Amino acid sequence: DFVNGHSQAAIQHLFDIVSHDIAALAVAVIKQGGADGIYYSTQNIQSTSDQTIFNTWIKPSDVAVLKAAKAAGGTNILHICGYEGASNRLTDFSDYPADIVNWATAVEGVPLAQGRAIFPTQVLLGGFGNTTQDVLYQGTPEEIAATTQAIIKEFGDDTRFLIGADCTVPRDIDLNHLAAVRRAAVRQPITA
Repeated sequence: DFVNGHSQAAIQHLFDIVSHDIAALAVAVIKQGGADGIYYSTQNIQSTSDQTIFNTWIKPSDVAVLKAAKAAGGTNILHICGYEGASNRLTDFSDYPADIVNWATAVEGVPLAQGRAIFPTQVLLGGFGNTTQDVLYQGTPEEIAATTQAIIKEFGDDTRFLIGADCTVPRDIDLNHLAAVRRAAVRQPITA
């Protein structure tokens, strides 16, 4: 079998080299560099609905890197990237060895609370859109606080989530907006 003129064995060899090198880097960053873990970004192939390439090469490579980081004592954050509206099959990632999972909730149409069914044991990360059109970027502190409280309320008693954005936020975001999230998320002590 050939893929674009290359044998499957040659392609497998390339994926093995790349995943081995990334895994070695992750281990070094954790063990020698003192990092707490890795933030690993991946996605489905957007140009085709054929699962063969993803299941044959991409997923095993992703999993090899995540397993190596976990074995080194790291905490794995899996980011399922929805860059520029790229949609992913979240269920393809449900068995990845990640401690924390983040995805583009708006792009995927799967809010964090609904994602609990796909990722039942992991900590979920997100809740805020990350574009210049979203409340985290352009909202008032009051709107940001209200959205933060809505995210918390959505989870109820399930405390296995972290409030964050769907992806990286614009570089010019007002840092006071991020502080507004933190202030709104801090639990107030119960007074008698």
